Order: sequence, then C-alpha cells, then structure tokens
Amino acid sequence: SIDLSSIKSEVYDINAESMELDLQTRSQGETSGQNNLFQNEPNPFSEFTKIAFELQKAGNAEVSILDVNGKVVFKMNDSFHKGYNVIQVHASQLQTSGVYYYQIDAEGFSATRKMIMIK
Repeated sequence: SIDLSSIKSEVYDINAESMELDLQTRSQGETSGQNNLFQNEPNPFSEFTKIAFELQKAGNAEVSILDVNGKVVFKMNDSFHKGYNVIQVHASQLQTSGVYYYQIDAEGFSATRKMIMIK
C-alpha cells in the first residue's frame, strides 16, 4: 500500500517553477455567484461539444462561434437562467475541422475561449 499523505500536489508554470494547486469542487446546482465561461467539453471534438457558462443573474446572452478569420459561423441569442447553463453544438453546425473561438456576451460580461473540431 502506498501512503499518499506525503505527496504534495503542485503544478508548474512555463519556467518549470512550482506553484500550489488548489482544487475546489461545487455540487451540481451550486454556483460561484460570478460570471464564467468554461472550457468546452470534449475538446477537441468530432461530433458535438458542450459549452458551459455561469451567469450572476438571469437574462439574455449571446453565444457566438467564430472561425480563425473572425467570421461568425454560429450564433445563439437566448434567455438564460441565473447560475450554470450548458448549450450543445453539433459539428454539422460548423464549417469544417479546425480551430474556433467561442464567445459569450451577456449584460456586463464578455469572455472568449478556443476550441478545436476534428473529423
């Protein structure tokens, strides 16, 4: 049996400098009270991906997916509830394999992340 209590969790930056690792978990339905755009899952994807985000308050938000040239290839404008929200995007809704950027714009909040589609 291995005693894991003596193993310290840490991560390393680009210069191989050690940094502390602090993982925090939330129960389903529990929110941080902040606006957040999470990394899509799975990433990369071939059939579909889920884009999750958290809103401080209910309201309209626009989720856009842009190709590497900045052209909007997918847009969803809808009303979302306060807290954790997820939308699913199918590969057929995008043009072709490659790198895409997804962005959310809500009242007072905008964020962008990168994702990859492979076929």
